[in-house]
Parts: sequence; structure tokens; C-alpha cells
Amino acid sequence: MIDAATEPKLTGARISGTAEQALPWSKAIRFFARFGAYDLATVVLIAALGVMVLCTFKDYAITNDEEVQQRYGELIVAYYTSGFAKQDVFSFQNLYLYGGLFDIIAVALSHVVPIDPYDLRHILCALMGIGGVGAAAATARLIAGPRAALIAAVGLSVSGA
Repeated sequence: MIDAATEPKLTGARISGTAEQALPWSKAIRFFARFGAYDLATVVLIAALGVMVLCTFKDYAITNDEEVQQRYGELIVAYYTSGFAKQDVFSFQNLYLYGGLFDIIAVALSHVVPIDPYDLRHILCALMGIGGVGAAAATARLIAGPRAALIAAVGLSVSGA
């Protein structure tokens, strides 16, 4: 028979002391400990894609539709900044049938970021692609786990346009 006076009670209370103070990164370590090697590899792959984009964006040539898309973005911005008075955007080829959000972002950033507008478009396109790889990896992780996320990210990264 166990005496109630000698039985230890586990309350779950934390005892503060030098161990907690010695590891200021303990919360971060516990957070990252939830993720395995596949998750780490996926994050490293996506980060490597970002670095690769920033190192190579000046090496790309202008495609056959970039000049048209840039002009379309300028017309959209002019339409909104004129208070909907400039209607040229609706007669510019057939592009009024397509969404222009990307073109608006590219034109707006070209007034703020001091680089060539086409280089900026290349960076934005690449970042959209990397975002797509990340979204596909996150979706695959939710459906089938971290290994599927890495497989999806690698598969999309090595695929051509």
C-alpha cells in the first residue's frame, strides 16, 4: 500500500532557473524540432530558387510579349489615375479581355524600384513561380506529408516552362 503522503504529485509547473536562462533559443529550437529533414530540404530548395533568381535575372532576354504587356500595364494605371477618363486601355489590342493585376504591380514597382522595368518583370515572374512552387509544396504537405511536399517542389523546380 502506498502512503498518500509520500506519493509525488506531478503538477506540470515549470521550475525557473539557469537551464531556461542558458537557452534563450529554446523556443525556436522546439518550434523547428517539429519539422523533419524533408521540410528542411523543401525550405532550402525554395530559398535556393530565390537566390538563383536574384543571381540570374539580368541574363534573361525580353520575350515577344513583354513590351506589349508593359504598355498594357501603363494604360491600366493611366485609366485608374485619370479617374476612369482615359479609355485607351479598352482599345489596346485584345488585352482588355485579360486581367492586368500583374502588369499594374510591375508598372507601379517600376516607378519605385530603380532598375530596368523588364528586369523587374523578370524578377516578379520568377517570384510568382517560386510562390507557386511553395504553394504546391504546402498543399502536397497537407495532403500527403512532408515527403510529398519535397517531391512536388523538386518536380516543379526541374520542369521547364
